[in-house]
Amino acid sequence: MGYFQNIINSVKNIYASIKTYLTQPIRGRTGQVVGNRITIFGRDILENIKQRIYGLCINKISIVVILHLTAFVRKMYEK
Repeated sequence: MGYFQNIINSVKNIYASIKTYLTQPIRGRTGQVVGNRITIFGRDILENIKQRIYGLCINKISIVVILHLTAFVRKMYEK
C-alpha cells in the first residue's frame, strides 16, 4: 500500500505544481498583470481562429471579385 501511496502523492504534487505554473500571474512590460498562462493560451487560440476565418473570408471575397471582373472583361471583348 505504501508504494501506491507514494505514486498517488507524486501525481498530486505534479498536478499541484502544473496548476500553480499555469495559474500564476504574468506581467506585461509595464509590470501590470496581463493574465495567466491559461488565459493567454486561450487568447492565442482565439486570435489564430480569427485570423484564419478572416483569411478565408478575404480569399472568398477576392475570388468573387476576380470572377466578376473576368466576366465583365469577357463581355466587353465579346461585342
